[in-house]
Amino acid sequence: MWIGFWLMVSLVIVFNEAANFTAHLLGVGRGVDLIFAISTIVIIYVIFKILLRLEKIEKNITKIVRQIARGKE
Repeated sequence: MWIGFWLMVSLVIVFNEAANFTAHLLGVGRGVDLIFAISTIVIIYVIFKILLRLEKIEKNITKIVRQIARGKE
């Protein structure tokens, strides 16, 4: 994942004009603004996925604790 991230960063640096061209096609002023918007969307998605996984882990812990509590009765 990190290799992919740094590869994309280096491609944007090398092909800066392509980022600007794509940004103008999408109605964004600069390529940097487009990259910032995409990064923000990706970060929000990753946080959402982490919260879903955390909720699943909490449910599993609750289930295990209830099973252990029933066993001690």
